[in-house]
Amino acid sequence: MVDGRDGNGREGGGRDADGAAVPGRLPIREVVRGDGGREGFDPARLARSIHRAAVAVGQGELLLAEELAALVALVLEEEHGAVAPATRVVRETTERVLMETGHHDVARSYILLHAAPATAAPGATARDGSRDAPLRVASPGRECIEPFDAAKIATALLVDGGLKRAEAAAIAAAVERQARAFGREVVSAATVRQLVAAELLARGCTDRLAGEQGLGLPAAEVEAIAFQRGMALEPAPLRLGGELLRRFALARLLEPVVAQAHLNGDLHVDGLAAPGQALAATLDLSQVRRASWPGALAGLLHLVHGLEAALHGPLELWHVERALAPAFADDARAGDAARTLLLALADAPSPRSHAEPPRRVLGVGADLPTDVAESLFRRGGAPAAVRERLHAFVVELLEQAVAAAPHLRVPRVRVLVDPGDEERELLQLAAPLQPALALGAADVAHSAQSGSTVRVVGARVALNIARLGLAAGRRRESALLDALPELVERGLSAGANQLRVLLQRDEQGVGFLRRLRELLREIARDLPLELPGSHAYALVLVPVGIDAAIRAVTERDPDECQDAARLRTELLARLAAALPANAAAGTRFELREAAFPEAEQRFGRADFLRFPRGRDVLGLAHDGAAFRYAFDPLPHGQAMAAAVAGPSVRVPRPTPHPAARTGSARPGAGAPHS
Repeated sequence: MVDGRDGNGREGGGRDADGAAVPGRLPIREVVRGDGGREGFDPARLARSIHRAAVAVGQGELLLAEELAALVALVLEEEHGAVAPATRVVRETTERVLMETGHHDVARSYILLHAAPATAAPGATARDGSRDAPLRVASPGRECIEPFDAAKIATALLVDGGLKRAEAAAIAAAVERQARAFGREVVSAATVRQLVAAELLARGCTDRLAGEQGLGLPAAEVEAIAFQRGMALEPAPLRLGGELLRRFALARLLEPVVAQAHLNGDLHVDGLAAPGQALAATLDLSQVRRASWPGALAGLLHLVHGLEAALHGPLELWHVERALAPAFADDARAGDAARTLLLALADAPSPRSHAEPPRRVLGVGADLPTDVAESLFRRGGAPAAVRERLHAFVVELLEQAVAAAPHLRVPRVRVLVDPGDEERELLQLAAPLQPALALGAADVAHSAQSGSTVRVVGARVALNIARLGLAAGRRRESALLDALPELVERGLSAGANQLRVLLQRDEQGVGFLRRLRELLREIARDLPLELPGSHAYALVLVPVGIDAAIRAVTERDPDECQDAARLRTELLARLAAALPANAAAGTRFELREAAFPEAEQRFGRADFLRFPRGRDVLGLAHDGAAFRYAFDPLPHGQAMAAAVAGPSVRVPRPTPHPAARTGSARPGAGAPHS
């Protein structure tokens, strides 16, 4: 009512989502049934109904159902005031709230639980006196034949397709009529999907096709993947599954504009074959606490195996030696711990092991600061004794990696050194480190000086900067710089699509960060680790082909021309400025120059065909068979020699691969900075 009173003349007042009174908002006390009668509105009853729908899809949390029911009541109060809504309106509002809050599976289950029978019972009499034969659907994916249910089609169009209820019901009825017109008792699920797609096209709903079409692979593509010639990096079942998940992500997870940009080669979204999984994670275990052997080892193994189920890429554990050091009673125990840890985390050998990147990385410090050594005292140990135990641990870890690398796929050992002190720290490990570097069982990196103890890459998107330079043309620096913000915005949209899925997985209790918190509680008794700081997913944007874009615009290499170097600096600054200033909760934005082979190859093939004049600029072979935006890493032995001889472990930038040059290309034409 306008005067703030309900139908009985009492002062009105509503509730917020937590049940608190809100002045001026009228609470919903009654609902109107379908027969015209009235009954009391009970939020607890609505919560139980939502809970039943959630239990049906394996997401039964009563507290969440109660919160959603309170939100439905709040929406009803805002939209209807003192007017008692119909039960149909309550159901539709509940469905809308479930979909808008991201609970699509629960919304689908809720609709099916409250849907009226959409089809006549098997054997029912039709208007013309004939009897409808029972219609069933064969679903190879579910390995069953089940009765045809038009309500399921309408629900899918309503929840996934975003159609209106009436339109979804009309399409479902039309699909049923056409399916029965075949005169068969059983139709395939693929046929039903084709009929739905045809109805959507006939009604002009072309924008809904991507979400409703099937993701099956044509038989020719399946045959090409299953019987691929040569040694493949992955077995055929994994390749087929990855291809289906990639198509699912392009059709359902990414926005249409972002998916089109990925297919066009304007950007490359990493991890499409693993939706819902983090791409990489680094845990710094420097915060040590008292631990005992062998419980510390068991806790560390439990942490690794528990996290890998929610991780698609490598898992890096830094300063493992500090996490296990309190359990070392002497040098012999330290050597045994290193040997046991390395073999426990090794995988069975396979022909493709050497071609794949490492799945597990053990970061160990080459030296131990005095303040850290004092915190690792155990049973009256002195800093010198602690250093000896850790040195024995690192040496044994490197030696065992060299011994096991030819037979097993062992974790990569990463020796962490302090910036400016590389030569002194690495020389004391030179004997065991050199063969490990030569075999690829170890590498060298700078230890993190600051930052969070947990870094999780949730999304990684490559931006095709070279294409912007080729499209801008010669002497058009402003056109190149002005095109950057739009490309960054598309990259952020692509990453946001992936991060949304990760955050939803965390809410369901199966995401990486949620799993990490649970595992830390589970291993607290054996290995009481602390990982302080705010934990969030990082969205990493990787600019690819920066130097190629500079050469396309200035016709000069940034290393050879001051104007080209200035433009490169300005370009990087413009990219960084396009990132959001304040990250949302649970999200970090990063701009990182790094090698991205998969994106580089995709961009190179597309740009070779799209911009023939830029072949020399891009560093392409005459037949387009080879392409390099970034440099190839130096052999590990050369990296070790550079680290010991100079003040930095950074690998210098080499000239491009010989196959990536043309006759007129300048040296270094395909090798931007990293």
